[in-house]
Amino acid sequence: MLQGEFPHNVTAMVSIKQKDRGAGHSLSWADSFHFSGLMDTPTSREVFNAHQRNILLDRNLFCEFRTDIKKGMRISHGDDIYEVAAVPKDQGGQGEILKIALKLVPDGG
Repeated sequence: MLQGEFPHNVTAMVSIKQKDRGAGHSLSWADSFHFSGLMDTPTSREVFNAHQRNILLDRNLFCEFRTDIKKGMRISHGDDIYEVAAVPKDQGGQGEILKIALKLVPDGG
């Protein structure tokens, strides 16, 4: 793929559960891998349709097709951190482009 098609550098983040001093656990996030994508603003129709399915949608991320991005992971782009809000979709069903719905994490989570 051409760099111009996916001009944004993003970082996938995974959750790490750590035991705390008590009987519980704390959750933190760590960078997992970097990749190129296209951060895009969803249309008002996409936002409405997502809302109908109880999914908050702030951005769409398009990238080369891959299978290592899962719902619940986080994506870092610039100063913003997003949560993968739904199962990523094979855009067009050809195994070429992945569409990832993202929800902004308030204050970086």
